[in-house]
Amino acid sequence: MTIRLSDLCDVLELEHLTPILDLDREVNTALVGDLLSDVLATAKPGDVWVTVQRHQNVVAVARVTDLAAVILARDVRPTDDVIALAVEHGIVLLGSTAPAFDVCGRLYAILRGDAR
Repeated sequence: MTIRLSDLCDVLELEHLTPILDLDREVNTALVGDLLSDVLATAKPGDVWVTVQRHQNVVAVARVTDLAAVILARDVRPTDDVIALAVEHGIVLLGSTAPAFDVCGRLYAILRGDAR
């Protein structure tokens, strides 16, 4: 199952941290992790990445792997320069106050068609 980023934001109550960017992209699946090399090795275009990393390398990894978005869990906030870099490269950053475990559990249910 796929879901649009805009619908995902509504369902998961995500904050759009890069509001100038469009949320029309479709999400295929998701991955979670904070080891950048693992994300580089396993991410596929259209994935959503759940992490608590908030530095510039997150934007670089998202750009190289063509992710649909990055969800920053646990109310982690990027700095203004990271947000500006994400906007410059068209990387959607979303925020959640929920722990990564909860975000991933809900994402799994949504993307598998079990719940909304």
